[in-house]
Amino acid sequence: MASTFRDAATASDIASALREIRKLRRRFWLVSALGVPAIVALGFVLSALELPHWTGTPSVLALAVGWIWLSNRLEGRVANARCPRCGAPYFARQWGPFELHGVFVGSCQHCGLRLRADKHRDRDA
Repeated sequence: MASTFRDAATASDIASALREIRKLRRRFWLVSALGVPAIVALGFVLSALELPHWTGTPSVLALAVGWIWLSNRLEGRVANARCPRCGAPYFARQWGPFELHGVFVGSCQHCGLRLRADKHRDRDA
């Protein structure tokens, strides 16, 4: 009975870690997808307002730099997310001397734990 409780706690730890990885990945995708349209929209709004050139361009550049910084910061957090089952980087795998990152994969690159294993236990590798 004690081992069943320990296994249940481990399963809940894995489930909460997978939820955190999914949340990080959603934030990264949202920031990445909305950055360029926001920059373009700000550029159009500032040009429509016919403000002096020296006020509009720095605003657009500041938004672009902020978007690049935030996107890179989130990508780093997603890339460094650890698999709750094996402890290796979830989205990274070693390929010769290189480490490849792919946030579009749906399972751990080392042990095969699926990103939605807490929702579909029958599909876990």
